[in-house]
Amino acid sequence: MDTRHKILLLDDDPDVLDMYSEILAQLPSKPEIHTASSGPRGMAMLEARPFRLLICDLKMPKMDGLQ
Repeated sequence: MDTRHKILLLDDDPDVLDMYSEILAQLPSKPEIHTASSGPRGMAMLEARPFRLLICDLKMPKMDGLQ
């Protein structure tokens, strides 16, 4: 059984997603990092599996991070 924590990064800026992914990949726990570039895609991923942590942009087009 995989015990690595799953982290979801949600941001409409691909450069921000890459930066956070690179930083989080260096953690000693080696979390499983998933990314989404839109609110609806992020919601679908959250509904499909559990995540330990969500890092989300609050200002995105169509669906903001609070929704």
